[in-house]
Amino acid sequence: MIEGGNAGGSALAQANQRRATADRLIAEATWLERVANDERQMAAQLLNLPTAYSILHDLRVPGSKGNIDHVVVGPGGAFLVVTRRYAQSISYKADQLFAGDTSLRGDLDSARVESQLLTQTLGTPVVPVIGLLGSVLPATVPQQLAGVLICAGDNVARVITRSPHTLLTPTKVADAAERAMPLLNTPGSSTRTMVGPPPELLPPASFGAQMPTPSLSADTEQGSRRAAPRGESPAELIAVASTTKGKRAVKKARTPKGKLVTAKEKAAATGERSGRARSAGFVAALLVSLCLIAIAVGSLVRVLGSNWPGSTAAAGVSTSTSVAGTGVDTVPAVAPAAPGALTFSTACPQPGAGWQLVPGWPGDRTGLVAYDLETLNPDGTWQLAASMSSAATVANATLLHEPSNSAVTARITVVMADGGRAIGSPVTVNTPVSGC
Repeated sequence: MIEGGNAGGSALAQANQRRATADRLIAEATWLERVANDERQMAAQLLNLPTAYSILHDLRVPGSKGNIDHVVVGPGGAFLVVTRRYAQSISYKADQLFAGDTSLRGDLDSARVESQLLTQTLGTPVVPVIGLLGSVLPATVPQQLAGVLICAGDNVARVITRSPHTLLTPTKVADAAERAMPLLNTPGSSTRTMVGPPPELLPPASFGAQMPTPSLSADTEQGSRRAAPRGESPAELIAVASTTKGKRAVKKARTPKGKLVTAKEKAAATGERSGRARSAGFVAALLVSLCLIAIAVGSLVRVLGSNWPGSTAAAGVSTSTSVAGTGVDTVPAVAPAAPGALTFSTACPQPGAGWQLVPGWPGDRTGLVAYDLETLNPDGTWQLAASMSSAATVANATLLHEPSNSAVTARITVVMADGGRAIGSPVTVNTPVSGC
């Protein structure tokens, strides 16, 4: 008798093969779920950006099968944000970034290539940003490495608002965001709600003047563009609405029996307004006319008085007005001249204490009360740090415990005794790369 072969051998081999494939797919699915969770955490951090910034998630790389985690477009330019998490500690040595013993040059090169491809699509320069979740960046890690911004994940909004590179108006922000919309893996968008004023950004290095504050947020401009039909501006729509409303007013009314009558005929049929209502309307119109005449006469008297020879107004002398019943004269405040450039000097009081930024005295002024020193928050708002009333109080306005290789944006405001105020241009100060 002969017995050959292995009963169920091929079926068992296929079962083992499929089980190995299933284990690999489960491992890949688990890894992808962790990646998705990290990207959602980064998206939550990006929501700290002011609403003048448009934020898009999960986009395709133009011309390839790659994937872009996040794209941010705002007044300071466009940014590509890459989310990364490494189990090993981050270090910087030999001009390279490492996670443990693994060089991160590949991640930097990939982010740089994706930003170049996205630049061609959006029509505006795109700067890559790598946000590291769950990692502590040593003080030796530069903020920018080979054109790529490096930051901790919880600091990504602060880095973007403090790293403007291209001045974009609200219209250009909306145009760049619309160009990126077709790259979304999941189509659709929603309008971000304005919760605060847009950030005051510093001009890029290639610009000498301060960035103008946009009159409209990106969301407002984009909403106007979407609400207006093609070829019609919002002003034209208002004119059309007014015309349409006027046309409705002359439409004929229908009587209960179905006979069409004009508005005039209907008014005649129902009767004119009562004499009391007409009298009240006449009195109100008369009072309004008298008020307008009084205002016009007063303005004329002021103009003639200001031009009359020897008058204080014609001589350029500020006049005061007395508050009735108080005996106190109030002098209108005149805006003082803007302060000069704000300067800082760095100091390390002791190792491990962090850097100190000591402001320079902007100069003495007649009638000066103080110089208010303010710093820029990550959400684009300004916070009062200290006040300097004289050169002797400069030390009281020192910014303490600043980390190494960080950027601090500050400005000063002149406060005068007559209530006048003038805000100076903001400046950014970078602390030394070495630790303190």
